[in-house]
Amino acid sequence: MKYNIIKALAYEMTDILVDHDLRWTNNKMIEKIREVCFNAWLDWKEERMMDEFSREMDNLYKYYDYLESEGEVIAYMDEETGEMCAYTVEFGDPEDGDEEY
Repeated sequence: MKYNIIKALAYEMTDILVDHDLRWTNNKMIEKIREVCFNAWLDWKEERMMDEFSREMDNLYKYYDYLESEGEVIAYMDEETGEMCAYTVEFGDPEDGDEEY
């Protein structure tokens, strides 16, 4: 994507101002900034969403790979990173006597 990051960030800042206090929507300078910078902000936001989507799809592919592997799959969402993590647990036969349980 080709966009002006300064314009995108300017629009994002005006968005924060408007979220903080709706009276900013009546400010002529804020209106003009939002009008001029909207397309750059839209492209920037789209790129960020596509990157996030790609990461989520990669996590799903990893999760399905774990499902296809042998053993029971235990999956969880890592709260610090926000990524899906999974690991497999293979259960042995306790009657084999080879391993301690």
